[in-house]
Order: sequence, then structure tokens, then C-alpha cells
Amino acid sequence: MEYKQLLSEYEKLKQDLDFYKQIHDYPLAMVYQMRVKTQQGKKVWVNTHTSSLEFLESLDKDEEIETLIQAHKSIQFKDRTF
Repeated sequence: MEYKQLLSEYEKLKQDLDFYKQIHDYPLAMVYQMRVKTQQGKKVWVNTHTSSLEFLESLDKDEEIETLIQAHKSIQFKDRTF
């Protein structure tokens, strides 16, 4: 019984470590910009500064995601400002 429990814990820790290593896939992002969120129950990295509205809407909703979506929808750019 203890062996199976240890093996299960090892597999979970290995999956977590593999996930956290994926942060290297975002070399231009600052660590403070990155959040761990879920998409259909699976952990994903979210860059709070560069993620598209479509990507944000595909994530499982929580308070922070809802805030980011509202911020994205409220941004208005005018050609004259650039």
C-alpha cells in the first residue's frame, strides 16, 4: 500500500515539475506576468500582459480571468494616438 501511495505521489510531483519547466517556453515574459490557470481542467501558463481575448475567454473562469477579460474589452485604441 505504501509503495503505491509513494508511486502516485512521485507521478504527481513529476507532472508538476514538468509543467513548471514549461515556463521557459515564455522567454520574453517576466515572472510576475505569468499565472497558472486552467483550461478545461488542465493547467496552463497565462501571460497576463500579452494573452489574447480569445485565449482568455477559453480559460476556466475565476475572478482574475474575468478582470483580465473586462480590461481587454475596455481598451480602445485610436489611430491618432500612434
